[in-house]
Amino acid sequence: MKRGNRIRYLMISSIFAIVGFVIGLATMPIEAEILLKTIDGLAWLILEVINVLLIDFPMCLLAGLTFSYLHEDAELKDGVICGILFLIVIIFLIFTVGQLFAITEPIKVAFGELRNIFGVKSVLVSLPFLIFDFGMCMLGGVFGIVVGSMIRGKSNYDRQIR
Repeated sequence: MKRGNRIRYLMISSIFAIVGFVIGLATMPIEAEILLKTIDGLAWLILEVINVLLIDFPMCLLAGLTFSYLHEDAELKDGVICGILFLIVIIFLIFTVGQLFAITEPIKVAFGELRNIFGVKSVLVSLPFLIFDFGMCMLGGVFGIVVGSMIRGKSNYDRQIR
């Protein structure tokens, strides 16, 4: 992996993580509040799935598409790396900058309700959702690379998969 690629991975993933974070600032507290009123203890799990599908996956797809646009020879692993870096950056943003905007308050309440239902096992219940999030981000990045390469007319992924 070239040094220039590492910087591009991080820059592209960070840009889309910031965009996703801003979208999350606008939507997550409202979603959490509504879900807490309707499904109470499972609000955090549903909130996680909704935001993976509406924010994380599309932003990773755009990150992969952008990387593919900048690199004619983009490979599937580039999409995986973009997806992983996106999720790491957005989690970092949520738990650092999110504290300033009180975005984490409804999420803390939703997780507290989950903890009331499952107790200590709530961490084990949450783990598959984190794995789902990583998987969807990697899939979004790979899908972005594939779509970008198809637009260019260069799709040689049958060799990469084998």
